[in-house]
Amino acid sequence: MLTRELTGDFKMNNVHFLPSPSYVEIEGLKTLVYHGTSLDSVIHSIAGCSYSRPEEAMIEILKRRHVSPIYGSHPVMPSRSDALVMPDAPDILHMGHVHKNGLADYHGTQVVNSGTWQGKTGYQEKMGHTPTPGILPVYETKRATVTTIDFNGL
Repeated sequence: MLTRELTGDFKMNNVHFLPSPSYVEIEGLKTLVYHGTSLDSVIHSIAGCSYSRPEEAMIEILKRRHVSPIYGSHPVMPSRSDALVMPDAPDILHMGHVHKNGLADYHGTQVVNSGTWQGKTGYQEKMGHTPTPGILPVYETKRATVTTIDFNGL
């Protein structure tokens, strides 16, 4: 739970705090939003996945219908149901975490990794990550396409 000290400036009717992952329906489109922490374990465990193409790891997650499919990589909270299971494929799967833009379509699900606004950190340099700061993906509902706006150099 976030404290009032942290959320005080966000007390508006159009701002909602959600758990990760969460399903959000906007304009009839079911969107699964998830921070993407499990991308690390998927990238390290599945051949063909890399930090330079996070959309490929996201497609592997979609194939397995679970946002954290590598058992043992992340703490598990015991419960009667698994909130990380995807009962249905979403129209849009949106993640971040790796700070690298990635776009793909997988069997009708638009896969979007939104990149970052932060430049390369020392940690990313050490890990060999190359972030894509300042590139905003924009989903156009009428055409069901994603375009990007590059804020670098503006």
